[in-house]
Amino acid sequence: EKFFVSKSFDPDITYDIFVITVGTPLKKDELAPNLDYIPQAIEEISKVYNGDQLVILRSTVSVGVTREIVIPQLNKMQKNRDSSEILIAFCPERTAEGNAIKELQTIPQIIGANNSKSYEIAECFFREITPTILKVKSLEAAELIKLFNNTYRDVHFSIGNYFNEIAQSFGIDGIELINASNYGYERSNIANPGLVGGTCLEKDAYILTHRLRESKGKDFVLRARNYNEFIEDKI
Repeated sequence: EKFFVSKSFDPDITYDIFVITVGTPLKKDELAPNLDYIPQAIEEISKVYNGDQLVILRSTVSVGVTREIVIPQLNKMQKNRDSSEILIAFCPERTAEGNAIKELQTIPQIIGANNSKSYEIAECFFREITPTILKVKSLEAAELIKLFNNTYRDVHFSIGNYFNEIAQSFGIDGIELINASNYGYERSNIANPGLVGGTCLEKDAYILTHRLRESKGKDFVLRARNYNEFIEDKI
């Protein structure tokens, strides 16, 4: 087995699976995801895509993007075949930067597929990498899992910042208090206050809420994210 890097697809090679994992930054001056890179990546495969290959999307997207944007584009490339037959799966990339090779082999792989054939191909592909596969019922469920994972961490750190502020309002050192709360107590894992690092944690709360209807859940997530930003600006 060999690994090749190329800037373009060789039309003489037969491709079985396309894995798309491009960035989804926030738009400039707008708290909404910039999804332009995904259609651009799909356009890159148009000359070698024949409809019989599986497309795996691993980028972080707002809920519904795979079904409402990616499938129609692939469908159009195949002259409007039945969208339910399009071979596509959403399999979120959940590894930590700098530790991806190891975590690819240990972290359970989530698969949300457009149909049973898409799932079967994706499962066979990831069985070569990881022993644990978790099938979810829809593309949207898989999209949401990645957003839940990253937003959970963002909210978790936000709670630590809130608790630190509360402790300080009583004239108590918040960090010492949090460490004492956690010590030897398995049911407590309060995060220490501070900055929230990484590009994902700073944006994924906004991607989660991008298509989310107005609700207490949306308010909660945005308040947590906004407070972390307040702390970052303050420091």
